Amino acid sequence: MRYLVPLLATAAMATPQNAPSLLEAERAFAKLAQERGVSPAFQAFLAPDSLLFNPRPASGHAVHDGKGDDGTRLNWEPCFAEVAGSGDLGWTTGPWTWRKQATDAAPGSAGHFVSVWRIQGDGTWKVVLDLGISHAAHPAEPLAQAPVVRRKPLSHTALKQAHADLLRVEQAFGTLASTQGQAAAMRAFGAEDLRTYRQGLLPTQSRKAGQALVAFDEAASQLAIEGSSLSGAGDLGYTYGLASCRPTLDSEPQPFSFVHIWRREGGAWRLVLDI
Repeated sequence: MRYLVPLLATAAMATPQNAPSLLEAERAFAKLAQERGVSPAFQAFLAPDSLLFNPRPASGHAVHDGKGDDGTRLNWEPCFAEVAGSGDLGWTTGPWTWRKQATDAAPGSAGHFVSVWRIQGDGTWKVVLDLGISHAAHPAEPLAQAPVVRRKPLSHTALKQAHADLLRVEQAFGTLASTQGQAAAMRAFGAEDLRTYRQGLLPTQSRKAGQALVAFDEAASQLAIEGSSLSGAGDLGYTYGLASCRPTLDSEPQPFSFVHIWRREGGAWRLVLDI
């Protein structure tokens, strides 16, 4: 698998009790982008193994290192955050706007971002995956956070099993999507609060709304996993890869990248983000 994130990267690190909150890190990231520019902010907050999707995954540091402030301004604010019970993995999402110049009265484009974060060895949060969609501007959203149930990190053997379970569920999701369509796969594997993001469309925030969003334009999809990782507690994880979608069953497949974020609920993996 290309860009495979090491399986046990999160389990090997203790989480300091004084680690800054994920929302604090996200807001500091956004503030730095306003003060110093987009690339300098990404250089400061990207993990060494970070990937940016535009649209295929590429090294985040290869994209931004050595670049200064180009005058553009990317503004964003988190509207949702979730952290694993072991406190070492989390994700954030929210609206963004982009201006060609900081003094522009109106943004040139808008959308939603998704960032996956991991605690580093020094106790700081860093971005390991970053991607997003563009769509028409819309009002700001109220902040929400998923409840955190504190859990101890799993043993090496248990974490390997949790990872294998996650991959099996992702593969089962892909099989169902390829035969019965994305809506059917969401119905079978989606959490009730599933967020679904598609280019050019406003995000949805429930499984039912996500099924409606993809019911007509994603008749069948083939998914190929390229990388994955999970929290030390085995309760939050993500997968990403290459997908090909057929808008109708008799049309030609169209390639795109996907990222799925999964939460373990009652012993079963449930999809909480599909982008």
